[in-house]
Amino acid sequence: MQKLFLSKLIAYDYWLNMRKNFSEYAPIQRCACCGKIVRFKKHGYYKRYYNCKEFMDKIEIRRYICSSNGCNHTISMLPNFCHPRFINGLKEIFIYLTQYFQRKGTVKEVLDISQKLTGMNLSRQLLYYYSKRFIDNLRYIKSTLRVLDSKIELPREWEGKKEKAKQVLTLVNNWSCPINMLSQRFHEETLITLLYKQKPI
Repeated sequence: MQKLFLSKLIAYDYWLNMRKNFSEYAPIQRCACCGKIVRFKKHGYYKRYYNCKEFMDKIEIRRYICSSNGCNHTISMLPNFCHPRFINGLKEIFIYLTQYFQRKGTVKEVLDISQKLTGMNLSRQLLYYYSKRFIDNLRYIKSTLRVLDSKIELPREWEGKKEKAKQVLTLVNNWSCPINMLSQRFHEETLITLLYKQKPI
């Protein structure tokens, strides 16, 4: 199981500090496996790739294990600039998505502009993949925005999916906190991630 934690460091500084980024214990929390409220203990590290504008390399992720006897459930604590199961930076992904849904020209022009803004070269197929995931999660993202601000004006239900996506991205980009922090709050509220794959009903 992966969980996001607040990191005040950008990826490069995080990489430089490596294991200094981690505390001895994870926060006290309810174990998703045994259901007990416990303090998780440190349980090693693993490395994963991370790719963003200023950095492309492996970073270390701390693992923790449930301290309840016989449980052995583990969690991985990811810095909130990461997105579970994605190597590309969340900020850069959302720049691509914004350019895509608000485009007036061709998709090729979107890719060229986004590459200049992010320093990353994403393929057309990957852009389509991200955009589909974002549309699939619109109802979760909208509900989280409503929890964070009850007065926020969200897209109406009768509007098309792409128009809703465009409006929600505008709200996200104008939010008072960075996308990494919004991603973390979204994860805390829904227990899923912004680009979570929807299960067929």
